[in-house]
Amino acid sequence: MVSGAISGPVYAVPEMVTGAQAAVNRINSEGGVNGRKLELISCDDQGNPNNAAACGRKAVSEKVAAVVGGLSIYDNQFMPILESAKIPYIGSTGTAPIANTNPISYPLSSGAVSYLASGKAMARSGCKKAAVFAADQPGVDGAIENITRGLNQSGVTDVKPYKFPTSTSNFSSLVGTAQAAGAECIGISSGPQALAGIMLAVKKSGTITPINTILSNVVPELLKTVDFPAGKLTADGLFYMPESGATGNTQQVLDQYVADVAGVKATGQAAALDGPSINGYNSVLLFAALAKTLPDITAENVLKGMATFKADTGLTAPIDFTGKGPIEGAPQVHATTAITYSWTGTALQLSGDPIVCP
Repeated sequence: MVSGAISGPVYAVPEMVTGAQAAVNRINSEGGVNGRKLELISCDDQGNPNNAAACGRKAVSEKVAAVVGGLSIYDNQFMPILESAKIPYIGSTGTAPIANTNPISYPLSSGAVSYLASGKAMARSGCKKAAVFAADQPGVDGAIENITRGLNQSGVTDVKPYKFPTSTSNFSSLVGTAQAAGAECIGISSGPQALAGIMLAVKKSGTITPINTILSNVVPELLKTVDFPAGKLTADGLFYMPESGATGNTQQVLDQYVADVAGVKATGQAAALDGPSINGYNSVLLFAALAKTLPDITAENVLKGMATFKADTGLTAPIDFTGKGPIEGAPQVHATTAITYSWTGTALQLSGDPIVCP
């Protein structure tokens, strides 16, 4: 099951379902899991906490073996229901602290890593005075804290946060205020639509302040219309992306991912090749690899198996899910190598060495 903000006011990422379906189709075309075909269901919480809880109840009533590759800002309402039913969540995005601590959660794109790496990446670029723009939504304080920590750990102490309402559509005033205060770079915690709006406001200001964000916010089809200068937007995340300069086995797996997504025949944003899409795809691959080792594929058995599972799909750095993760306060976070990218104006390109957190 894929659950989360398939639509919504802050995040609207239908492509996460497409990515997961593409992997399901691939696995089924190769004979399924031990001869059994996978079936994918989805639940759209529409960025609403009550709907998130309803999605949790749907996962229980449908008796799913796992939830995979979702993104929601209301994991606090969703995950406790999964925990009570011992349903694992493989590939949670980690927008709220519960995703990093709940024993059923195995985030592959945790904010505890991505936002920490975001701060480190801004410092690595030479920024000495940073602004952090964050949509005022659940989990916002944790995102600001992690970006700030990454900057501080890298020697940058002049950091000013700016929260904005999720309904904001014009960011000119916010950008102007940060620029007037001397911001040399801007870190962003929001959704893809807000990122595009902030980039547009920076461009219109006449002063191109460099921007950094996390990979799940970069939806190429949205950003291409902004015509932002090459190299002035950077991003980091746990995944390797298509057409970004990857090599070897990783590029082969990425080529397969692109072909499999095309085979779903989605349109519009649902066809996007981006972080949420590849997280859905990769999460299904992980589930299938683990399920093939189990004599009986039940949610409880998958959950037990995750505790000692080691994954290497080629789409991330290898991940060992054994024991507690290395980040203090985030014991469920085991994927800790962030891949860094630069926006060319039309696509992401690998840029610089990966950042290993903490």
